[in-house]
Amino acid sequence: MERVEASEAAGPPPAALAVAMMAERASAMFSLDATCPVASGMPKVAEKATMELVSLAFGAVGKLCDQHGKALSQAFGNFDRVVGLGWLVADALGCPLVPRDTAYAVGLKLRKLPGELKADQLAARKAASRAISKLTADNPKRQELKQAAADEQARLLRVEVDLELPSAQPAARASSTGKRKSAAPMPPDSLAARQAAAADTNLAAQKAVSRAERVLESAGKAVDAHERRVGRLWHRVELLSELPRRSFKQLQQCSRRLRVYEKARNTLHTMELRQRDAMIAYLEAQLELRDAWMDEKDLDMEQYMAEMDAVYASGSEA
Repeated sequence: MERVEASEAAGPPPAALAVAMMAERASAMFSLDATCPVASGMPKVAEKATMELVSLAFGAVGKLCDQHGKALSQAFGNFDRVVGLGWLVADALGCPLVPRDTAYAVGLKLRKLPGELKADQLAARKAASRAISKLTADNPKRQELKQAAADEQARLLRVEVDLELPSAQPAARASSTGKRKSAAPMPPDSLAARQAAAADTNLAAQKAVSRAERVLESAGKAVDAHERRVGRLWHRVELLSELPRRSFKQLQQCSRRLRVYEKARNTLHTMELRQRDAMIAYLEAQLELRDAWMDEKDLDMEQYMAEMDAVYASGSEA
């Protein structure tokens, strides 16, 4: 998917790109009381898709799938995040309701962009944080670096996505027969079905990595805090043992402090083991994500080769 840098003179994103507005649009399109998706009837929010628009649409569709995924699939047939993303982005750009296969193709092209956006924004924040940490607290350049990081994150939101949507007529509403019809499910061994399954696996792997990373960060903070406590306890023991005169009471107090110190050190050792286990879990989650990403890339290559075969076949027939 080719991305096009937005103009530096572009203004701030329109207010319609708010999360609540995108969620409202998604709810209007994908109603549980309907038998098929419908155009939202809301005004378009942009002339071209941007990284922000795609990310907001991905979040809105993801929330709907988390809450009503099974019901939506029963109503519309094989509804998932990919096809929902394609429908929602097309509607936000003012297009009529596109066919399912078109929505699915659009969703396949866009589904990875929200993750890439988060990664790019995180990299900008980390780069700024590393530079700021090397400066003194009163250095005015700290604020400049913070502002530069904020500007870079805003620029990443405005990056335009090169997306061509075919003109389409609004899909005819299904006639009311008293029965809800569902589209025929895709064959489980079809390329589209395997791509959808691989996309879901990749998304689940990304979430698992995020959870493991939070657990690892929490374990690291706990170890750091307890290390400081152990250091303070040992300092108290040293202060008491360095007194020139040692009475029996002082020896008792020193013994008590040593027992508290030993207990705290044993607790620290247990916490370090938990941190190690969290690190192992995080690395395993990253390996699972790598495997899921590679599987998805293999299917993308399979699709590309099938498209090339079709092009060559059509050329030979001509």
